Amino acid sequence: MRRAWYLDSPDYGRRFLIYYNSLKLGWVEVSANPEKLFGTIDEFHADPRARLDMELSMMRFVPQEDVFGLLYQASFMMQDIADSYDAARERARTSAESAMTGYMWEVMRAGDQYVPDLQFSADGSYAVFRETVAHWKESGFDPFLRKRRQE
Repeated sequence: MRRAWYLDSPDYGRRFLIYYNSLKLGWVEVSANPEKLFGTIDEFHADPRARLDMELSMMRFVPQEDVFGLLYQASFMMQDIADSYDAARERARTSAESAMTGYMWEVMRAGDQYVPDLQFSADGSYAVFRETVAHWKESGFDPFLRKRRQE
């Protein structure tokens, strides 16, 4: 894991590669929030918080709306829904727009020297993700099982 290279055990998170069509863009890493990393399981269950880190290369080959969609969805899944889903959507939109604006700044600053990577992080209680998975279970939907049936 990039943030905690010394904790390479699966107990601390997962890393996935990201592709756009057949183009390998980068990776996404999901793990417990750093302040929760060395706590007990009971402490984590009492106040679950996770962190998502993403690094994407070759962004010039990906349409802007697709990049925004990826960053928005990643941020949205990490949001808390205590205030409302609308507030969570707004926070996710602001986070994605901020990341894209910062990336464009870095591209302009680099000029013709190199094309920088887009780095994105989001952290939170991931309540949207937990609610989504709970709804899937309740309705009997399993996205992984469905994919296996199609193959």
